[in-house]
Amino acid sequence: MKELTYTKTTHNLPNQPYMKFFGRENTISKIKDELIEGGTYIASIDGIGGIGKTALAYYFCKEYLLKSGDFSYLVWVTAKNTVFDAFATDNQIINIKNEFKDKPIEILIDETIRLAGFPEFLKHPFLERKSFFEEIVKDEKIFFVLDNLETINNPDFFTFLRKFNKYSRNNRYLKVLTTSRKRKKIADFPIEIQGLSLTKAYDMLIWLAENNREKRILEIINSSEKMNLKLIERVGKIPLAIEFIIGQLIRGKSRGQIFQELEGYPSIEDAKTPKEKKQRMSEIILFSFKDMYESLNTDTQLIFKIITSLHRNRSKKDEPITIETLMNYSNFDSGKLEQIIDELYANQLIAESANGEIIISKMAINFAKQHYIDYDEIENKVLGLKNAMLNKEISKDKVDLFLERLKIYLNDLDYKGAENSLINAIERIEDYRLYHELAKVQTVLYLYSKASENFRRATELNPTNKNIWFDWIKMEQRPKRRQVAINIAINALKETSYDTSIAKQYINIYKYLKRFEILREEAKKIISQYNNERIADKIEFLREWKSIELTLLVHKEKNIYLQLVDKLVKEDDSIENKIKYLKEKKKVHTKYLKIFSNDKINSKIRLYENKIKNSINYFVKDMNYYTSSKDRDYEKAKKIAKKILTYSDKDTDIEYEKNALRVLLQIHASERDWERILITFEDHKRIALNDENCKSVYAKAKKMIAEEEQENMIQKITTHLINSEEQLRIFVIELFENDITFEDFVNKRNSKLVSKWEYNRNRALKNDLHLIYYSSLGEMKKVLNWLWLEHNFILNYFGNSKTNEIKLIIKQVVKNLKEYTIDERNETFHSRVAKYSKEQLNEVIVDTSRLFSLVKKLNE
Repeated sequence: MKELTYTKTTHNLPNQPYMKFFGRENTISKIKDELIEGGTYIASIDGIGGIGKTALAYYFCKEYLLKSGDFSYLVWVTAKNTVFDAFATDNQIINIKNEFKDKPIEILIDETIRLAGFPEFLKHPFLERKSFFEEIVKDEKIFFVLDNLETINNPDFFTFLRKFNKYSRNNRYLKVLTTSRKRKKIADFPIEIQGLSLTKAYDMLIWLAENNREKRILEIINSSEKMNLKLIERVGKIPLAIEFIIGQLIRGKSRGQIFQELEGYPSIEDAKTPKEKKQRMSEIILFSFKDMYESLNTDTQLIFKIITSLHRNRSKKDEPITIETLMNYSNFDSGKLEQIIDELYANQLIAESANGEIIISKMAINFAKQHYIDYDEIENKVLGLKNAMLNKEISKDKVDLFLERLKIYLNDLDYKGAENSLINAIERIEDYRLYHELAKVQTVLYLYSKASENFRRATELNPTNKNIWFDWIKMEQRPKRRQVAINIAINALKETSYDTSIAKQYINIYKYLKRFEILREEAKKIISQYNNERIADKIEFLREWKSIELTLLVHKEKNIYLQLVDKLVKEDDSIENKIKYLKEKKKVHTKYLKIFSNDKINSKIRLYENKIKNSINYFVKDMNYYTSSKDRDYEKAKKIAKKILTYSDKDTDIEYEKNALRVLLQIHASERDWERILITFEDHKRIALNDENCKSVYAKAKKMIAEEEQENMIQKITTHLINSEEQLRIFVIELFENDITFEDFVNKRNSKLVSKWEYNRNRALKNDLHLIYYSSLGEMKKVLNWLWLEHNFILNYFGNSKTNEIKLIIKQVVKNLKEYTIDERNETFHSRVAKYSKEQLNEVIVDTSRLFSLVKKLNE
């Protein structure tokens, strides 16, 4: 990039990314008001690919920032790794080399130092350059543009960026403007942009048609306004898509062919497979959407397909698409759907209308329709459900919505309120779900008799629902009600076709009653109910029975336990489970039967372990698949990695073990589960100590734990100080009759302070508070010291009996504040505690807690 100087601002703006800029006046005003003139230090322009984020940022910098001359430096860095040339005749998506994406902290620091005129400093070590960079941003009038942040996934960079907040407190000319397809949670002021206004989009289309570098586009110029507006609306008024239209017309394509491109693909006449269709997808749609869609997890992709299906097939009579609507088409509750919708919003894949409806662009719908192989199947199911609901065959009815609202009571632990709400609902609607929920609430309230009646009514309305039976039996398992629980369980088993959760509950009641012979008789009856089609149920029940028998070994009933183990080894298909059963049996032999020679068991264990070892290479393939493919599933990958670490041959499979441990540690790191990393590393030290990757993750985990612990401790200290500061301000406000009296008091002792506070108030966003609110903690200490020395105000307010006590407390407060402030500002203390040891921080926590207690005592 070539460095230029415009008026007072040195900058490195790139080449202009547009032929002519259109619209966005309101958005530019927002950026000026909030970022330049307001109190925030960072704003973000968010939107889908091609919507004009980079162009808007560039136009703002060129036409406002440079002309204003308010900033000494304008630093532009971009993480863009692809660009789209709408007028290219061949490949329109162009990959570009980008160092900022890979080394964001280093590049940002070096570009700033270079632009500030210190190129010789670039040869210094990184930590020195970083320190010098911090000095620049603390003092200089500097504006950063960070373009295309969605491609940066380095958490350290965003931690680094958040530190700008601290610097901006003292430098109101430190500002950051970012652009991103995916909303990053770092900006105080996110600005989401949509397509241009219809008027501006039309102006852009006509201007490009008349001023194109190759030829005038008569297809546009000679068409009616109505036809051109239809074309613009088809592409959602997206600037890049309007350029795309002109580019396609230059290449000789018709409107019909362009529409087909915007449907998701140029031509699929001879495409034989879904994969071929996907490969032929229009490049503009791939550029705008592909990366964002493929980053979604499976659940989020499903909901997105449902939303696009509903939009594609929407009629004027249809209700708005909301979270409540989506509950009808999925098995997700409102909480889960809210998380999914938030993710889609963050990725700029959907938007929200003024009335709260979920909306989506036509191009986005076309991408989903073409990109997802199972889209037609999903759309068919959605329409089937929609038609069924219209015919009143099925519906997420009022009861579902009521139960969602009921969570407000339950989340607040207001069970009495929930009970009253449910009773009122049952008066209007008789539904098993309401009776079930009411019974659960009454159980919490110890209203067992009422709960029992409502459980009974719920099972009458829905006798096969295992959850109702389970909760009812659980409630009745009190010491004097276990026979009642048995009777309920017998009915439940018949109604639920011997559901395993009920069956396990049932035999455990006999365990608590110590009726072991009956337990075994009933267990055998239950086993007989599970035929060959219910092997999984049989295995699950046998495991429960075996576990009970294991606890009964002290009663010298060993044969049944051993028989159950042998049965499980024979019938359970899982080799890992077989090994677990045999190892448990071996322990029983040693502990209870005093059998110390277990050659047969050991032989079987080795046999099964060898089977697993022979499959290790397949496990590795599965693990790699679940960590790198489109169907990535980190939970499955973790389970496989643990299996590899457990069963690998310690001599021959060392590389497999290293690979598995790396995967396990990296997944834990992505989940920020630093404690789990330490435990896993220690458990597999033999492997970990011989692998640099593992040691690196371990070192980072230790560092992050220490930093988080330090951060939490500093946060406690800060909270104590902030609370103390607030209470002290209240004390001062109460002590003085009005602002004038207070100002006179301070002016007599330090007139500069009042002027400084008035200046702070005029600059603040909220400027209608008492003057004391614009002081620092150090300045508060001065005011308190003056009050202690000249105590007339204390005497007038508290009287003779309290004055000495109040003066003593103030003296103690002032003494404490000396530790945390200096005369000018209190930042020095915060930078100091950041270097403290854990023991020192604990001492400060105790001291600041004591300070807060003293201050509270003043106000009491």
